[in-house]
Amino acid sequence: MSSGMGCFFSANPLILGCVFCCIIFILDPFKNITMMYREGLFSITLNTTFVRPTKFYLAGFYNIPHVKYYFVFLCFVYIMTVLGNGFLLSVIYLVKTLHTPKYIIVFNLAFTDLCGSTALIPKLLDTFLFDRRYIVYEACLTYMFFVLLFGSIQSWTLVTMAYDRLIAICFPLRYHSIITTKSVVAMLLSSWIVMLCVNAVLAGFINRLSFCASVEIKAFFCDHGPIYQLACNDTSYGYMMAAVYSGEFSLLVICLSVLRSSLENSFCQRSACPLSEDNRKLNQ
Repeated sequence: MSSGMGCFFSANPLILGCVFCCIIFILDPFKNITMMYREGLFSITLNTTFVRPTKFYLAGFYNIPHVKYYFVFLCFVYIMTVLGNGFLLSVIYLVKTLHTPKYIIVFNLAFTDLCGSTALIPKLLDTFLFDRRYIVYEACLTYMFFVLLFGSIQSWTLVTMAYDRLIAICFPLRYHSIITTKSVVAMLLSSWIVMLCVNAVLAGFINRLSFCASVEIKAFFCDHGPIYQLACNDTSYGYMMAAVYSGEFSLLVICLSVLRSSLENSFCQRSACPLSEDNRKLNQ
């Protein structure tokens, strides 16, 4: 097993380099946090009073000419997204022959796309098309939670779909024994539970910050990075969660790269098999 993985990575130096860079990128923030801890910059305070603003101000899309045409186009895109995903969800739900593992993944992808677009675009249009840039503190955290939640689940659903196609191409005879309804539901449910926990912790850490200076978020929605940078107390937890999110998407890229490389190797082996059989017949 270990020798097989060694041959795989030696044959794919690009993937090995990506893995090495991602490990350094993930571990570097935690090294900085450890140094901060040793220097005594971490302080545990009990019964602390947190300063929270009543509202935040979203400063995205500022001084862009003819920006309202973009929002009208975005409204059209959202309508098409709702109609398309709604139709797809209805067809998969009503047609019994589509109740298979592959279409369960497609159903989850369409559902998260619909929910993610609904969480982001209507509020985006209300904020910038009608110039209502102030958003209540609690609504901002809720906005951030759902946008990041559905975006991350959608990404891992694509990884699950890539895994399904990998098994279908590389192991066609064992596909129905490996990709079952239970295994697909378990993978999708695991991604939902993990992302729910991660984003809940993310919002919880934001809720323990004090905002005693600016309340201007330099983004088009309540994004995590621009919010925790506004805090005037210890932001080490927010920095840690940003590192976790960076590690998550680095792992996502690695998984997709490995799956792609495996598919390419499988195609190469299959294309070489008929040639070897023809050569064997010629030699006979």
